[in-house]
Amino acid sequence: MTITDQQRALRIYAFLWSIAGPAIRLLLYLRCIRGKEELARLSERTGKGWHNQRPDGPLIWLHAVSVGESVAARTLADTLLQRDQDVCILITTNTVTAAAEIAKASKKWQGRCLHSYQPLDHKKWVNRFLSYWRPDCAVFLESDFWPMLITQSRARLIPIIFASAQLSPHSLTKWRQRPALAAAVFGSADKIYSVDDEQTVAFTALTGGRPSSSITTHGSLKVSVSALETDAHYTAMLKHAAAGKPILVCASTHEGEEEMLLQAALHCADAGHPVFTIMAPRHPIRAGAVSALMPMAGQRSKQQLASPADDSYLNDTLGEMGSLFAAADIVFLGGSLVPLGGHNPLEPALFGVPIITGPFIEKNKQEFDALHTRGAITILSNAAEKSAMALLLADNMLQLVTSLPISRAQKQKSQKYAQDACSRAEPIADYISSQIRQGNNQ
Repeated sequence: MTITDQQRALRIYAFLWSIAGPAIRLLLYLRCIRGKEELARLSERTGKGWHNQRPDGPLIWLHAVSVGESVAARTLADTLLQRDQDVCILITTNTVTAAAEIAKASKKWQGRCLHSYQPLDHKKWVNRFLSYWRPDCAVFLESDFWPMLITQSRARLIPIIFASAQLSPHSLTKWRQRPALAAAVFGSADKIYSVDDEQTVAFTALTGGRPSSSITTHGSLKVSVSALETDAHYTAMLKHAAAGKPILVCASTHEGEEEMLLQAALHCADAGHPVFTIMAPRHPIRAGAVSALMPMAGQRSKQQLASPADDSYLNDTLGEMGSLFAAADIVFLGGSLVPLGGHNPLEPALFGVPIITGPFIEKNKQEFDALHTRGAITILSNAAEKSAMALLLADNMLQLVTSLPISRAQKQKSQKYAQDACSRAEPIADYISSQIRQGNNQ
């Protein structure tokens, strides 16, 4: 793949964005109406009108798409800010929910961590963003790779790192269909820290097929102890409401999953093993739809309490997973009964709680496999029909409930693996610091 081929691919990409610009602006306003953008900060999406000013000194830019990726961003930000008092962090996200999570976490960083919405990948908008913020290093987390954002950063000689990096099978296929564009994007990275060996092979192929020390398997950063603060009063309220019944926390659920989970809870009750079910949808904006499935349940957003007369509760707020996992006897991880790739199992593993998940777990497969070998997780096999999947879930849920409590040794295995994962940010922070030092010495 020649440099000319890559340049041609980037020119075509930039041209398509330029002609789509007016339609994209309209789409942004439509997203505001749907609650998916902040009207007061909409200009940030076109590279202007920022909510914050650039701080003095070195600025490390971390890009995270949504809530899950923002956990990785907070993990890395914590490590960077603790080791270097002169550094500030800019975290960009694409979603309102992720922005809210960063806003909560940034309070403890006392003005050293800022948030901006990511500019969309129009060349002019990207260059406005880069000219304003002038980052000393750019870190792209997980799987959000924007060609113009990355290559324009490279053109400005900004060190580029892909951390906790991974591609879904669908995304990998798309990039392979555009080899010139892929070579320009992935060849721009100074260092790629992939989540597992399979992803290392994929990134190696996209950067030309030759093994390189710049691409290494490092694991996921999606575990942050600081992001799992617990509210003792909230946890105590939930345990009081459970009245001795096992607490089932359904974490980060998506449309199509809550109904199956409530059926599984009913199956346990019919078998003489009732559970207290806490539903925590991934996106609180779905609270109305979820509440309709469990109309008798109290809602956290309305500050309603649960009581021993209840059999379920709706946690439709953000930032309270630590409290839920602390209360849980069993955790179901969402995004896995529907083909969304699953969510991070490391956080509930820190609490040593048994986990159950559907078959769609490719986004965090290495973590799931490691916990599965330690007996900490139940992974359902795939079923062609939704009804069959629901039955499989119900049967496995009942098996888990009847096997409680788990042994101390099993709990410790799960916690040990997750605790070791908490240190993964340190080598990446070392590399980032070395890149900034080199830039300052030039």
